[in-house]
Amino acid sequence: MYVFVTNGTAVYYALSSLYSDNPDTSFPVPTPDSTLAEYDVFPCVVVNPPQVDYTETVTLGGPGLVDGEWTQTWVTTPSTPEQIAQREQEMKNSNKSQASSYLSETDYTDLPNTASQITNMQEILAYRQALRQIALAPPVTVQNWPVRPAIIWST
Repeated sequence: MYVFVTNGTAVYYALSSLYSDNPDTSFPVPTPDSTLAEYDVFPCVVVNPPQVDYTETVTLGGPGLVDGEWTQTWVTTPSTPEQIAQREQEMKNSNKSQASSYLSETDYTDLPNTASQITNMQEILAYRQALRQIALAPPVTVQNWPVRPAIIWST
């Protein structure tokens, strides 16, 4: 990533733009930083965006000088009520889907011939009930997913 600086103002810039902006110039590949500087183009340090929860939105900020290096910046702002509602709905849908998937993995325990062969059927039933509650009324976040008990078969 690079920046193009004009009158002290930097904008993100791609080398392909430098080449197309200067069609009559032959640039070496790779183009040294010293050559780029002649065209007011400088390397930009890439920074990972900050981790935020769903109530905040991260957008790319303009480049800034940090310790003498042009550096990518990020701006964190509160999400709009609409964004929060959409993200909460997506999280609920994901939790419902996950709970339904976990339920389907133990559907076979409801078969009459199978259920009678499982000695810890009450644990299985409690596990499945906890998953059903999540699937029917999915929360935004599931603090603790029910732990699937091991099936103990009668001998």
